Amino acid sequence: MKDVYEILEELKSSIEGGYPELPLSMYASRELFELEMKKLWPRVWHFLAHESEIPNEGDYVLRYIGPNVSVIVAKGDDGKIRAFLNVCRHRGRAFSKVDRGNASFFRCPYHFWTYSNKGDLVGIPQDETFSNVLDRSKYGLIPVRIENYKGFIFGNLDGKAESLENYLGEFKWYLDLAIRGGDVEVYGNPIRWVVNMSWKAPVDNFGSDSYHIPFTHRSTYSISANPLKLEDVGLQPPEGVKKVPGGFSGYQFASAKGHGGGITSLYDITQENLDKIKELPVPEKIYQIYPPGLLEHLKGKLSEDQLLALKMEMLTLAITRIRVFPNLALIVHSLFSGEERQKYVQDYLLRVWRPVDVDKTEVLTYCLVPKSANEDYKRASYRQCIFMQDASGILDVDDVENWIMQTRMSASVIGNNVKLPMVQRLKEGPVEDFPLPHSKEVQVFREPADKSSLAWWKRYVEILLS
Repeated sequence: MKDVYEILEELKSSIEGGYPELPLSMYASRELFELEMKKLWPRVWHFLAHESEIPNEGDYVLRYIGPNVSVIVAKGDDGKIRAFLNVCRHRGRAFSKVDRGNASFFRCPYHFWTYSNKGDLVGIPQDETFSNVLDRSKYGLIPVRIENYKGFIFGNLDGKAESLENYLGEFKWYLDLAIRGGDVEVYGNPIRWVVNMSWKAPVDNFGSDSYHIPFTHRSTYSISANPLKLEDVGLQPPEGVKKVPGGFSGYQFASAKGHGGGITSLYDITQENLDKIKELPVPEKIYQIYPPGLLEHLKGKLSEDQLLALKMEMLTLAITRIRVFPNLALIVHSLFSGEERQKYVQDYLLRVWRPVDVDKTEVLTYCLVPKSANEDYKRASYRQCIFMQDASGILDVDDVENWIMQTRMSASVIGNNVKLPMVQRLKEGPVEDFPLPHSKEVQVFREPADKSSLAWWKRYVEILLS
């Protein structure tokens, strides 16, 4: 039987050789799972929290990096946000099991060693028994390196890792567009559940696979729970803006750093169409879907080019998908809410897939809302986020069945022998005349395609083989 390094080398060779095939075992290999814990999770930038979750001094949340590294993200009494390993320095017990709260101090239940919310060791019962040889300053909570990107807090366990800005690279342009320049916040608590699937199955799908939408989610369309079209809200197509030949399609992003995503629309993204959009006014009805005055509000948070791209999204009701390597994704839909005071709405889904075991994944759903929106809009957006994508959401119940069955087959005796072709649009190169930013680092392709998925797997293999 081939060892894990041979399988990784074969995948690397097939990608570089021009006919990529993914071994089915890549999803649920125990050896790969163990290797990820050593080589992947300690090295990547991992989304931990949004600053809106801890607005007050003393607020904290409990999160994870990878399967078992527990991290506390806290706002200290001095207003500074820090992260610490959830490990008492006395005997190594995890001192917190609470998902979120507010505390001036953290106390370990084992021997009651106590720490400030700034990480300092401030209390030791029976202190005199340590004979004055224990230097408290050496035994504060172990800090985790964090960086804040426009409100999104990422953690990294590798002291030599590149900065978060460099890690995101040129893909930041599209991430900024999706998060509205950082003008979003988390509404409610993250929704969490565990699914018997590999974490890599949904990650592979979410940023890359628009191909499955009309098939897996066919039932969604049959009950009219699909994303809005202009006609649904009584609007005509924007004058002079050409549709995609053949119907619903779009463009896919593939970053050399493993990030990906895409823009899916009925309308083509060309320079000609962008020029038309620039001259058109925003119909008043569009602001029944988007927060009123959104474009004006985001001036200064987005560049002129990003504002034009957002205007095109608004006038065509395009869907934006973003995936940050390795396991963070964001999707923005326009939907019918069914609520009397806010009939239409956008929902902003932020999703993290955390491996619990090789065939078990914790799914964390964060519902984001625009900061500038009123409470009716935020509540309607949150409800649509849950309706579409919580544990019983109409999209997730379709998807998880695919991912569970993928994982089962991957873990079976056939896993190493079955190769999956990743060749959709294999012979097509990047769209060189795409009017939004693209480069050697971030390439753009027509959808549906396997290009974004390949970029993710290529980066994954690079890290595990390095």
